[in-house]
Amino acid sequence: MPIAVVKTINNLRLINRNRKLSYPGDVYVKVGDKVKADTIIARTEVDFAAARSIKVASYFGVPNDKIERILNVKEGDMVSKGDEIATLKKGFFSKRQNLTSPFNGVVEHISLSRGEIIIRERFSADESVVEIDVATKLNISPFFLKTFMHVIEGQSVTYNQTIASLDGFASGAILSPARGTIERIDTRKGKVFIRRPYSPVNLFGYISGEVKEVTPQYGAIIETPACYIEGVFGVGNETYGELEIVVKSPADKITADMLKDSHSDKILVGGSGITYDALQKAVELHVRGIIIGGLNNYDVVKLVGHEISVGITGQEEDDITLIATEGFGDVPMLPRTFELLKKHVGKTTSLNGTTQIRAGVIRPEIIIPLDAQVTEDPEGEDTLMEPQKGMKVRVISDPFYGMWGEVIKDGSETIAMENGTKQNVVHVKLESGKVIQIGENNIIVYEV
Repeated sequence: MPIAVVKTINNLRLINRNRKLSYPGDVYVKVGDKVKADTIIARTEVDFAAARSIKVASYFGVPNDKIERILNVKEGDMVSKGDEIATLKKGFFSKRQNLTSPFNGVVEHISLSRGEIIIRERFSADESVVEIDVATKLNISPFFLKTFMHVIEGQSVTYNQTIASLDGFASGAILSPARGTIERIDTRKGKVFIRRPYSPVNLFGYISGEVKEVTPQYGAIIETPACYIEGVFGVGNETYGELEIVVKSPADKITADMLKDSHSDKILVGGSGITYDALQKAVELHVRGIIIGGLNNYDVVKLVGHEISVGITGQEEDDITLIATEGFGDVPMLPRTFELLKKHVGKTTSLNGTTQIRAGVIRPEIIIPLDAQVTEDPEGEDTLMEPQKGMKVRVISDPFYGMWGEVIKDGSETIAMENGTKQNVVHVKLESGKVIQIGENNIIVYEV
């Protein structure tokens, strides 16, 4: 039986979102805590260039693919400086050999082909500056320190790079214990200061709600009753702000003269679309997000400076998130959607413009947390039904992605596809009048 996904524009639905760091860090919330969209629930310190290779096989003289037998750690483990990461004891009377971690970090990868493990260094804000007493180590007067230096202030250094020596040829050399920049060479105290590239990454709640589950070192699951609306296409990352309507009807277009200084940091709702001048002004005013019926692809390309793929979005570096609820071009927003958003003006609204229509569909989302009780299971499952003649549907595959239409013939017909498979197809008459044949899994039946 041919089936299609049914999506509902939900006035009230129980939503949960798994908030997770890419790298291990510190989690600041516990189960039962109430959080807001701007609550920092976890933090990690990431330096993407500070992963270091520890040559385990060569250190012990064992084959590369045998290092698992002697490792004391696994991928994802946190290690501290001095922790034993590998141990080898060849015989009962032989001395045990240990390999320790040279710094604090997380075991990111174990390579059996290369006989090594990769540890990514982690450090906190109070460890971002490394102090080295070079004069004492070289037994020289602090006043002559710069004479023996191999580096200068402002120079970047890597781990184990020679930074000073007595003879200029690294005899008894002082090696850098960290990667960073030479911040200061102190000729009064004889010390060298290296500033490491500390880059804290905060994980925010994204939605207001309650912590239902905590994942140690990574994050938490936040749950909330909410008004939930899926868009057709979006651009931009997660954001949140106070919701405000700037047009009078779902058919009105946002123009530059409608935007005011008071719209800074807000989520704005329009009707059929937005002019390019208004888009530019919204960015200048630091508007966080815009929800409209239709997006003009040409305007979006001009705004972000490159072609936008409908295959996957959400990685754009712009400070504004755009969500089209209906499709491309000047398309009036569905009255049901417009009225639902209008009902929640003034509430904190969360947006995520990420869109993917290949290898697993991801749709842009609008979440408005509410103070209400919901008894249904979080999220629930998509409803499946057989497309019937007369049903209003939306296409979710190229080249008609986002277009609305009406089923004029159900999916009882089976045709052979180019890849040799057979598929049930439905006949859909698009709003333009064009009739297409499309697989039933490439359309959504909307309940509005």
